[in-house]
Amino acid sequence: MPPGNPEWHLPPADMKMVFQGKSPHELAKQLVDKKQNGNKDIKKLIEHADDGLELAGWNPGEGRTLPPVTHEEFKKAWITWLKSGAYAPKK
Repeated sequence: MPPGNPEWHLPPADMKMVFQGKSPHELAKQLVDKKQNGNKDIKKLIEHADDGLELAGWNPGEGRTLPPVTHEEFKKAWITWLKSGAYAPKK
């Protein structure tokens, strides 16, 4: 079943998910690249942790499981990662 959040949009059927097949290095770089992340700078990425789309992950709906960490744990790790230079592990 597709997610029930109106802010979440499915890509076209012939387009893979933008995170699919990425190495940790590629994913880390993609997350902070404004050309690939919806033009979000660090401030906007921090704010994203509390927007409705992100919070929907912790209210997944019937038949879906919760993430393995609480939202507060995720947010703390996310902000720490961003503020400490958004380290991208070697390829």
